[in-house]
Amino acid sequence: MYQGKFLATQTYRPIETFTVLVLFYLAVAFPVGQLVGWLERRRGIAG
Repeated sequence: MYQGKFLATQTYRPIETFTVLVLFYLAVAFPVGQLVGWLERRRGIAG
């Protein structure tokens, strides 16, 4: 997050910078969440 804030202040384009950061976060977090859910279902762990 710090690097994103730094880049936004250097380029004067905060909307574009934070949009890219959010998309990157979702591209990483969503598949990991799906994988964890699949593993929980496979192992029968209540969650």
